[in-house]
Amino acid sequence: MSARGVLGALLLQMLPLMLNPASAVAGLRWLRMEEPRNFGYFVGDTLQRHAYILVDPDDTLQAASLPKPGAVNYWLDLVSVEVRESRAQGGKLYRVTLVYQNFYVPLDPRKLTVPEWPLQLGGGSAVIPAFAFTASPIRELFPEKSGETVDTFLKPDARAALVSAGWAPHGLALSAAVALLTLALLAWHYAWWPFGARPDRPFTRAARKIAALAGNAVATANYRAALLALHRAFDAAAKRRLLADDVDGFLAQHPEFAACRAEIAKFFQSSREVFFGGSVAPLMPLDAVETLAAQLSAAERTR
Repeated sequence: MSARGVLGALLLQMLPLMLNPASAVAGLRWLRMEEPRNFGYFVGDTLQRHAYILVDPDDTLQAASLPKPGAVNYWLDLVSVEVRESRAQGGKLYRVTLVYQNFYVPLDPRKLTVPEWPLQLGGGSAVIPAFAFTASPIRELFPEKSGETVDTFLKPDARAALVSAGWAPHGLALSAAVALLTLALLAWHYAWWPFGARPDRPFTRAARKIAALAGNAVATANYRAALLALHRAFDAAAKRRLLADDVDGFLAQHPEFAACRAEIAKFFQSSREVFFGGSVAPLMPLDAVETLAAQLSAAERTR
């Protein structure tokens, strides 16, 4: 074939690319870079670059075309390569993260360049562009030129400044005062010491005493002591001796106890049978007396 014929064949093969340049990067929609700062790097610092590559849904990024971690040149290492794939804008979005580490020790601020890297796609190619940054020296080489010697060039460690606690001690004192006040109010509400002996909580004292009586004995010393403790609570609340016939008047003066009317009547009847009737099986056992005392204690705290 003549030279003219060969040239004609090449032109025919290149004609589609000339008419449609996008076919040269078929499958690649766009490539966008997210770069770190391009200044202020010292020896040992790392740079993290992100390349976002959007391709057609049926296209793929060839893993074999990715750079391999290792030395790029004598002053730059590729520390790691990470690829994440997701769906976006009707296609595949690849995020390629490249972490480089700088080992260049410049004598003065120096502009360095991370080289570009070509990537292969299933239906085309893409190029991660080069990235230029400025590396800075970490110390001055000739301190004596500024009137300092090697011995005096390194400054002594700065003294740590005293950090003012500010309002912290006052806040701590205020918190402690609020906690003590809350504890005092809680002790007053539940008739704890030293508020346990106040006259307006007789049923609370009785409930505490009855709860301390062990067993469920009927017509025994413990049971009688429980009955007497609750009787004394009724007397203290009424400010006189309260008998069974006085219950209606007592409840009229103290309506907060009206919900326990039936149990109070049963208590007085059981007490009469134990102390005056010689009954060995009263209507209200010790656990029922304890329950009534607890209910009356809760009711008197609502006043």
